[in-house]
Amino acid sequence: MIRCHKLLALLISGLFTAGASAAEPDYFSLELEDLLQQRITSSTLTSENIKTVPSSITVYTRADIRRLGMRYLSDLVNFVPGFQSVRNDDSSASYTMSSRGRRVGQGARELLILWDGQRLNDEVSGGTGLKDGLIVLDNVERIEFIRGPASALYGSSAMTGVINIITRSEPELYLGLGNHGQRDFSGQWRGQNEQGWLEVQWLESQWQGESLRLFEPAPNPATPTSIDSSDPWEYRQLYLRAGSGDFSLSLRSSQRRTEQFYVAGYLPANDGYLETESRFVGLAWQPRLSESLQLQGRLYHIDRDFYAHNIATSVAPLPVFTPQLLSDGHSDDRELGTQWVLLGERDRSNWLMGLEWRQPEVDRARSRLVRVSDGSVLRDAENGMEGERTISGYFAQYQNALSEDLALTLGARYDHYSDLGGHTSPRLAVVQQVGDDNSFKLLYSEAFRAPSPSETRLLASVAAVANPNLEPETAKTTELVWVHSLNSGYLNTTIFDMRLQDAVVEIVTQDGRLSWANSSQTITGVELEWQQPWGEHWHSRLALSHLIHPGSKIHTESNSLLGASLSYEYKGFSAALLLNVQSEKIDPNEQDYPANIATTETTRFGGRSIWGAHLSYRMHSTLEWSLHADNILAKDYMNPAGRSENYYGVPGVGRSVTAGVRWFY
Repeated sequence: MIRCHKLLALLISGLFTAGASAAEPDYFSLELEDLLQQRITSSTLTSENIKTVPSSITVYTRADIRRLGMRYLSDLVNFVPGFQSVRNDDSSASYTMSSRGRRVGQGARELLILWDGQRLNDEVSGGTGLKDGLIVLDNVERIEFIRGPASALYGSSAMTGVINIITRSEPELYLGLGNHGQRDFSGQWRGQNEQGWLEVQWLESQWQGESLRLFEPAPNPATPTSIDSSDPWEYRQLYLRAGSGDFSLSLRSSQRRTEQFYVAGYLPANDGYLETESRFVGLAWQPRLSESLQLQGRLYHIDRDFYAHNIATSVAPLPVFTPQLLSDGHSDDRELGTQWVLLGERDRSNWLMGLEWRQPEVDRARSRLVRVSDGSVLRDAENGMEGERTISGYFAQYQNALSEDLALTLGARYDHYSDLGGHTSPRLAVVQQVGDDNSFKLLYSEAFRAPSPSETRLLASVAAVANPNLEPETAKTTELVWVHSLNSGYLNTTIFDMRLQDAVVEIVTQDGRLSWANSSQTITGVELEWQQPWGEHWHSRLALSHLIHPGSKIHTESNSLLGASLSYEYKGFSAALLLNVQSEKIDPNEQDYPANIATTETTRFGGRSIWGAHLSYRMHSTLEWSLHADNILAKDYMNPAGRSENYYGVPGVGRSVTAGVRWFY
């Protein structure tokens, strides 16, 4: 309690000595062994490196992210093997991310995203799409991408991958201005004294939007309409962390507002908009009990809000069809949780035991439907998602170095949901190093995802209907990984086979609404990551993946992906050329409703190649200028829409150019 009081005193007093800005690591000065020994903690909660970690994993450091000019997670994932992102029709600032070709809906429900160890997936949708779908990387220290299942440690949603974002604020200010009315500002500060340390980050981003022509489904599919629109959005975030002794406190608040464009697949009226807000506070305690024992504890509370106002809609099953309808939607959810992990080590082995307790609750989920002509209310009701569920998880892990070159990892986690029952997720990994240049990994994991309330309890919706009998989907994944050290780089290759039981798939009901059902799928593929320095100043990075068997013939994800970068750095000057390639996508939709609801039509969106570039020049130790361009060839392309009646697609972002200045103080 004394240390906890010190922490509170630290926050109140503000008596800090500002720490000197830590110099960013020079990637090109790293020896190969240093590159391969980068610290990785997400896979086992213990320190690993590329050769020894019992997972398929990719790491981006702050220096990597800055060199490529990446500001948003949705951009960076396209340069990770197996990962892809596209803008969807939830809002102009919403991006769908997926791993290994598996995605249901727009919210990345099968992909777990952590922010300094805290889950960002919300309870209503199961993913991060609507309420935490825009993640800015200004204060990121490193990001660890687990390419594959991790439910043996993290439970539900860690089914096809985990993105663990580790932050660290340093004293700096950033200002960026671009076309389409883009304005970015972020400020960071870190200070410490004998009592503890404090980190603060504040950022604001605004995009006034580009002119777009948007498709609007009509009652008669043969006569669709389109309207002139735009895609403005604004976003702000405050993140504060403080620590004293073994205690640390985290507070994060983010708000986003979007207008025009699409909202949940529909077009807003002139005064329509979407607002989301997310807040969490967490208290962590990490004492070292002895030389071989450490305890990690966390208490947290999360609160999220979603509000959509005056969204135009025209969907059955309404008594009389009319396109002049406006709807409002509002949902609040909160979560209280705690997690405790005991880690021990002895000789050539280490182990951990942990427990997690979460109680997410949907406090309110309401929709209102109004006829524009006379203002009459056609529907005003709760959506049926209200209520809470209690989740308890118990997990254990054991790692043993059987010899200098052979290591074994065993793990399992049991999760119990008060409304769904229990599930066990085991894990087995064998890592064999052969000589100094090769490491082979045989991995087996089982993972699962619990259906969200929007899938099992949603009522009174004009767009979707719940399936209360939906079972949790599970995945049994086998992976073979080969890490090969080159003369001055390395090659990381993974072959995987994922067998899905009770896989959740989207269906269209007889009244034209979206619903979900269980099925089975098998997804197999290969992933390759290659990093190669060329002399003292050049560096190339390649992420390549291909789905040999995509699970189903009709699915919205690309089967083949390429993310490549070529960087040059010399005496404060840095340049990077970026290329992202996604093969064609097939969008299942409903083009002949209500005439023939029994058939499913498809739209084939061709592959796209998007080029980007980043230039920066550090004049001296405190000032850096940058110029960043995305989609420099102004490629026009369309993405699959979430709304089944929209068979035209969602337009991607055109060319954008941003000039920025960063001051290190």
